[in-house]
Order: sequence, then C-alpha cells, then structure tokens
Amino acid sequence: MKSTMVNAIWITLAMLLSVGFKTNYQYTDTSAKIYLYQNYLIKTHPEKGIQIFSVSNPSIPTTINTMNVVGTHDVAVINNKMYTDRWNSLIVYDVSNFSQPKQIDSIPQIFNSYRYDVMPMGIDGNVDDDNHWSCGDCIPAPRSTDAVTTTAVQSGQGGSLARFIIVDNYLYCIDLSSLVVFSIADSGKPVYRNRVEIGWDIETIFSKDSLLFIGGRNGMYIYNVFQPEKPVQLSQFRHSRGCDPVVVNDTVAYVTIRDGNTCGAGSNQLLIIGVGDLKNPVLLSTYQFANPYGLAIDNKHLYLCDGTQGLKIYDVKNYVTLEQKTIVKDIIPHDVIIHNGILYVIANNQVLLYSITDPVTPILLSTIQ
Repeated sequence: MKSTMVNAIWITLAMLLSVGFKTNYQYTDTSAKIYLYQNYLIKTHPEKGIQIFSVSNPSIPTTINTMNVVGTHDVAVINNKMYTDRWNSLIVYDVSNFSQPKQIDSIPQIFNSYRYDVMPMGIDGNVDDDNHWSCGDCIPAPRSTDAVTTTAVQSGQGGSLARFIIVDNYLYCIDLSSLVVFSIADSGKPVYRNRVEIGWDIETIFSKDSLLFIGGRNGMYIYNVFQPEKPVQLSQFRHSRGCDPVVVNDTVAYVTIRDGNTCGAGSNQLLIIGVGDLKNPVLLSTYQFANPYGLAIDNKHLYLCDGTQGLKIYDVKNYVTLEQKTIVKDIIPHDVIIHNGILYVIANNQVLLYSITDPVTPILLSTIQ
C-alpha cells in the first residue's frame, strides 16, 4: 500500500513537472509588432500574417501588400532581403518590390519552437511542419561557409520588443533560450554560424555599437560581438521575474518589467541601470508603473508604453531622473519606434503615426487600422 502511494506521488510530480516544462518552453506571444525599412512599415502578427505599408507620406500611409502567412513573429531587412521566422524556421524574401515579395531561401527548423500550440497538426497527432518552411517555388543555392561579401546598406529598425536584429553582416536572433547567429555577407543566402545558450525565457534584443543587450524574464544580459560569430557574455543584471524589453542610451539602460499571465507575478517597474562598466551593471533608480510594455529613447526623451495608462513621455536629461512631460491617453500602446521625427506607435490593432518635431508634443498625423 505504501509503495503504491509513493509511486502515485512520483507520477503526480512527474506530470506537474512536465506541464511546467512545456509551459516554460513555449513562446506564447501573439502580439503584433512593427518594423521600419526605408519608406515602408512592416507589421507582423503570428496568426494573421505580414502587412506592408508605404509611409513615404506619414500623413497618408498606403497599403502595399498583405502576405497571408502565419507563424511569423519578427522580421529584419537589409539589402532588400527580408528575414522572418515562420514557426521554427528562418525564411528569406526578396523585397526589391514590396508589392510582390518573393521567397528565395530558407533554413528549416533552426529555432526552438514558439507556437506549437497553434501549429497545424498532422493525422498522427504530431506537428505538421512540412509546409511551414519550404522555399516554395525557389531553388535554394548550396550553402557555402565562405559566402561572398556584399556591400551592405543600412538595415531597418525594429521596436524594443524585437527578437531579430542586424549588426553589420550578421543577423542575431533569439529564441526561447539561445542567441542564434547567421552570416548574411551574402544577404540572399544566410549561413548558420553559431548558437549561444543564454538562459530560459529570453525575449528581446537591442544593439548598440558592438554590444547586444538581451532582455529576459529574469534579467538583462550584455554580450559583446567583437568577434561577430562568437558573442561573449560580459555580465547579467538580475531582476524580479517579468517581461523585459530594454533600450540603451549612452551609458544607461532603461528596462521595463511587467507582470501578466505569461510574464509571472513580478513588479511593474522601469529600472534605470548604469552600464558604463559593462561587466558590472548597477541599478541607479526605479520607477513604478501600471503595466509597462515597449519603450524608445531619442536624445534626452523617453517614450514609454504603459498599458491602459497610455503613452508617457519623459525628459531624461540627467539619465537617472524622469521628468514627466506628456501623456497620450485613450490608446493602449504596445511598442514604439522613432525615426526621422516620426513616432510610430502600435496600439491594439492600430499603428499611429505622430510628428514629434516638438519631442514632448506629439501631433497625430495618421492611423493605420
């Protein structure tokens, strides 16, 4: 009898652990994200596909194309080549003509899985991934470890919630626990170079000079990429558990932490962290917020998405002190991008474009529904 009870306890513990293991290892973010490339705004949604808009006239944005693909969370673009994740694979599109993007290459099953809970299932009950990474009508060229270097133009710009980022001739992507490195010297044929294990539940990536700042639910990680294919961890700043984007200005990092169903029961805070000594980041100040999401910094102004409380704009001239200037209410902002005097805000299913000629007095120019 005692043996039976012990066995039952062990079975129950094993079941609980397996459930926890599955939950921790699934990426369940279904939020839309935005990315800017030249005069184009790219909006992604893992369950709705990719939308492309022309914002050459920010007051009158126009729809260029809708790509009916699912499983895409992030994009990055350089040299008219767009890299996307599609389920757990990397897909490459030629976007020389955004109205007719052409799939030209793929690296299948390169990432840890993100959304297996919504992926199509085969008749055997396993994930049917066969049609989620193939190159369609393209014929991928053989991959060389000595790709021909091409002259790179300026890459695009993502928000603070991005998981893809381009630094020089390399594409850095984060999945659930690792940093995946691709050479894009030949931008149409990315070559897998390395996988660096970082820690579970990493979520965002931001670059500054030859540094990567990676946000995770348990802390911020700092890596140098002086040797681009071999990122080296310099330090980690640990904080209470919560979803965690990060942006950096000079020698200061701004990190938001929020709670929620998938983020844990942590605090809702903005942490201002000194990173002058990259090997020893130091907490400088902490501010409480309602439910902070993405953020962006431009010169001495910080733009912070605070859930139902709206978009908040601060003067941060002295880095460690917030001086509130403006609150844009009646929106629930998720992330922001600043480019050429325009503030792009994704809020619910809308993208709002504001002129910030006066940084603390945004003027709404247009709304993309």
